Formats: sequence, C-alpha cells, structure tokens
Amino acid sequence: MKRRVWENEVVFVSPNKLKSNPLQKEWFGTRVKEHLDELADDIKTNGIDTALKVMPDNTLLCGHNRLIVAKTLRLKTVPVIYTKKMLSKSDQELKIISDNVLRRHLPTGKKSMKRFYERLFPGFHDRVMLNPLSNPKMAISAKKFAEKTGLSIPQAKVKLAEIRRNEKRKVSMAARKHNTSIHIGRVDGIKKYFTRLKRDMAGFDKKTNKMIINIVNERAKELEEIFTPTKRKKKS
Repeated sequence: MKRRVWENEVVFVSPNKLKSNPLQKEWFGTRVKEHLDELADDIKTNGIDTALKVMPDNTLLCGHNRLIVAKTLRLKTVPVIYTKKMLSKSDQELKIISDNVLRRHLPTGKKSMKRFYERLFPGFHDRVMLNPLSNPKMAISAKKFAEKTGLSIPQAKVKLAEIRRNEKRKVSMAARKHNTSIHIGRVDGIKKYFTRLKRDMAGFDKKTNKMIINIVNERAKELEEIFTPTKRKKKS
C-alpha cells in the first residue's frame, strides 16, 4: 500500500522517477555548462539543501538544474515536495517563473523575454512607456521592475532604459514607413493593436482587464494621431 504524502512534506525520490517540465525549456532555455558545473561542485560539497517541487505525476515545477546535476552525479535520491494536486498550465508557468526569478535565472531570446515581461506586467510594452511620475499606478518604475525580476534597482534602470530605447526605435521606423506624425506609443496599427490586446487579455482576471482597458483609453488618442498623415504646410 502506497504511503500518503502530506502537504509540504519532504520525501526522498529517485531522480530517474522525475520528469522535466517542457514549460521550463520554453521559458528559460537550458542553463550553460559553467553554471551547471558550479552547481555540481556545490551539491558535491553540501548536497541538495532545497527540495524540488513536483506535481503528483512526477512532473517538475522547481529544481530543473538540480535534477540535471543529480542525474549527472548519479545521486540515488533527491529531496522532493509534492503539490497536493495537478496544476493548470497557467499556474505551472507562474511557479516556474517565480522560482527562476527568485534565483535570478531570466529567460533567453527576444520572444521569451517579451512573453516573460508581459506575464509579470500585463500590458508591459504599453505601460513601460508611461511616465511613473504622471501615472504611478500604471507605469513601471525601476523599483517595481526590480522587485518582479530579481534585479537590483540600478540594473533595472539600465534594462528599462534599453527597452524604452528599443520601443522608440520601433516607433520611429514605423513612422518613416507609414509617413505619419509621431507620438511615443505602439505602432502596430490601431486594428492590429486592439486585436492583439483582446487576445492578450484572455485568461486575465477582471481587475487586470480593467487596468489594461484604462491604459488603452489613455493611449487610444495617441494611436489615432500616430496613424494620421502629417499635413504639410503650403509654401507661401
């Protein structure tokens, strides 16, 4: 008869019994060899001091790198805490993201980073361009960014400045292409913008949806101006 495992109880399980979660690779890729070597040295000396988080079907939520190292070192068992029930894909993503952010393992690749920021801050690529002084509730300050990503505040300031420069560059390029007057904002085209926004809002709660709608209302006028051709003055 299988023994009942209590919630938050640490049990010892063979690493070969555990399965990696495909969402880990999708969001964060594979860690570089140097990092895994450092982790292996630490585990050889101190063992695994933080239990891996696993769902009832043995799919991993937290501890993917520890599992890789445990298999490499051929450890017989690893400490594991099982969740009470299976988690939805959305909840699995939140667990994986929070664990990696806690350890400052940020995703790699532009698409992964974009999805990562949108998950941490719904409506990120619109909110990041808002002024924290004029709109502290909606805007993304360096402090907020640092808290969610695990970066220091100086690092967050540098990263936000880089993201804002890239957003402005996209706007400038689109403006030259469409020959339009320019304001800082998304330049996907109004129809495409709202289609994307409606898709992104699926799955968010009512409070989050309301927040995004408020951002849209603020930006709608700007978007209309962006796609209104500039009238050239006639020479007298």
